[in-house]
Amino acid sequence: MNIYRKLLKYYIFYVFISILLIVGFFSYSYHNLFNNFTEDYVQEKLSQVDFIIKKEKQFLEKITNDWAEWDDAYNFIQNRNNEFIKSNFGGGDTLLNLGIDGMIFLDKNLNLVYGRAVKNNKEIILKKLPPFNYKKNGFSVYLINNNIYFVYITDITNTNETKKYGKLVVYEILSKKIFEKNGFNVVNIVIKNKNRLYNIKNENLIIYYPLNNKIILALSIDYSKKLLIFEKHFLKMFLAEIIVLILLFIFGLIFLKKIINDIDFVFNTLVKGLDDIKELEKVTKYKYFLKEFEKIASVFEKMYEKLYNYEEIYKILDEYAPFGVAIYRKNLLYANKILLNILNIDRKDFNKINPLDYIENESIREKIRKINQKRLNGEKITLKEKNVLIKKL
Repeated sequence: MNIYRKLLKYYIFYVFISILLIVGFFSYSYHNLFNNFTEDYVQEKLSQVDFIIKKEKQFLEKITNDWAEWDDAYNFIQNRNNEFIKSNFGGGDTLLNLGIDGMIFLDKNLNLVYGRAVKNNKEIILKKLPPFNYKKNGFSVYLINNNIYFVYITDITNTNETKKYGKLVVYEILSKKIFEKNGFNVVNIVIKNKNRLYNIKNENLIIYYPLNNKIILALSIDYSKKLLIFEKHFLKMFLAEIIVLILLFIFGLIFLKKIINDIDFVFNTLVKGLDDIKELEKVTKYKYFLKEFEKIASVFEKMYEKLYNYEEIYKILDEYAPFGVAIYRKNLLYANKILLNILNIDRKDFNKINPLDYIENESIREKIRKINQKRLNGEKITLKEKNVLIKKL
């Protein structure tokens, strides 16, 4: 195969691999950055929801404690006087003004003493207890008739909190308006657990906020603006990657051009040198011929270092070289026609011999063996050693 075709194939392969790497990196970067971008935004929104929920809990706790730590409420549970009901609930708008949906007074046996609730924006008297766990004080969340109830329960005490008698229950039904005014468009209730923190549907981001082990809020947020910000950011990154790809392509062209120029220079120098030696054979003495031989041997050495194992080298040596050439490590790897004729061996048997065996002078053979051993070990040989190698042969 022509060497230039080989180089072109290698360069096309290089470009193809580069494109694959860039596309792979682009795809990986897109998904990785998008996930990180989305997760950061989800955490921001979850923190916002957490703040809203905590604010509602604190509001409910404050109202409950204010009413429970009151002598009038304490006396009402014991005496059940109607004066307390008239003075505190006679107007029919106490719960509405407080912003809650229910208040329940229980005696020490957790029986209903008095209760009020908001229904259709009006206050009514409760005749039946909602299905709460009244033995447990503190904050709780319940799902009843597809409504989420925030409930706070505490003991009723006197003002000094030295005596306890009965319990006060205050609750509110979680309103969608609380979330809508904070940018959450839809509130759904998910009863079963979800492992994921979020999901993306079209341009809506659905985040999941657990109220307890069973009840999870699914909140929908318009994600289009955030997506636009991300896409602008990623577009800049993509353009940067395209610039890198173009630079790699240009670098490859420069590198390929340099290699081709080096190859042309080496081959042209070698062919010209070989032609000159053929002419010099007829008109020059041996010493002058030896100098030219040294030059062409040096050119061949450089060419072989750059273009190892290319058939063009062997073709030139077979057709043009006026001297024997061998390439070997421990055994012959290549021998041109002249060397095969000199050694009187067939090409199929040349790799079975060691060229040093054909040097009769033992001292010269040992010097050459040591020099060649340096080459086999990857060491550089000096100019003096190169000259000895050539002249002794």
